Amino acid sequence: NHSNFWCSSTDPVQAAKDYLEVLKMAKKALNDSGTGIKISDGGLQGQSVIMLKVAEYLSKGQGDKAALLWKNATNQDKSKEELQNTVNNAPEHLARAKALIDGGMWQIVDVVNFHYYQKAESLPEIIQYLKSQSNGKPIMTNEIGIQSKFFSDPTVEKGADDIVKKTILLISENI
Repeated sequence: NHSNFWCSSTDPVQAAKDYLEVLKMAKKALNDSGTGIKISDGGLQGQSVIMLKVAEYLSKGQGDKAALLWKNATNQDKSKEELQNTVNNAPEHLARAKALIDGGMWQIVDVVNFHYYQKAESLPEIIQYLKSQSNGKPIMTNEIGIQSKFFSDPTVEKGADDIVKKTILLISENI
């Protein structure tokens, strides 16, 4: 695996465009094989999906909803202004996520994939957001976990409880 294979460019938008070209080639190869194998994307980062939803709330003047989602996902209190600043100065993964979606990723894939390491409390809202944005495509996650920074007092038990909650939520949503 070449070190630049997945991130051919340091520019997140160009890297997304490059990834979409690989995804299109993979889709064509699978379709041409006649196997009926379905294709998914590599997985949007949960933080990126949360930031996309926060940006949507802010654009609609729903700062309270944006702040609640952020709090539920990260255990961090941020004002509407702080969240707007976070979105405006978003890390490159948000720019990459926007470029993937705007570039037609969800039209290319058969199944929409995401990774989720944020707190379980925000997962139902993230699932609904993905369902509303994914053109009726099935949703899956091939990666869930925890990040201790989202817990005020991280313990193995709290981490395990969070994973169990996520698993139950995902199963209840047929994901």
